[in-house]
Amino acid sequence: MTDEELVNLVRNGDMSAFRLLVDRHKNYAYTIANRIVNAPEVAEEIVQDSFMKLYKAASSFKGDSKFTTWFYRVVYNTAISSGRKNRIKTSNIDDEPTSFGGSDNQNELLSEDRQQFINLALEQLSDEDKLIITLFYFEELTLEEIAEVISQDRNNLKVKLFRARKKLALELNNILKGEAASLL
Repeated sequence: MTDEELVNLVRNGDMSAFRLLVDRHKNYAYTIANRIVNAPEVAEEIVQDSFMKLYKAASSFKGDSKFTTWFYRVVYNTAISSGRKNRIKTSNIDDEPTSFGGSDNQNELLSEDRQQFINLALEQLSDEDKLIITLFYFEELTLEEIAEVISQDRNNLKVKLFRARKKLALELNNILKGEAASLL
């Protein structure tokens, strides 16, 4: 079943359809919320609030855009209005692993390292830049869908995406001291 068909069932009070929507979109919703607030516990609350808003407002979904675009906008607005953004994530240097732990799969380690460095660099970006990069590269939304989610003009979004990519590359270079090219 498509998301739109499930929303129609939710309108009629079908809880199993609602549970299916939650299962399909909870990870993406969490990713968006956590990129904005940078606090896992707060992001979980935002996702729960967003799904409650979805349930209550299912009748307002008209199908003019994709369901995911509409729902990610709900998540985005809920996260922004939470007022708990711009937290700095820190970790104790003693807690960092000192070895690779004996894993035999070097490609898996490189992939994990790559993702870790990209996440560190993303944390240095503004909330809007993090969201744009996440929606475009990780959620694979189109520019039109992202523009609708964050209420931006498509051309303006294109410029913001270009600038966010440049900032991300700069942060990766700062983190890796010039080794970012080989990582990407």
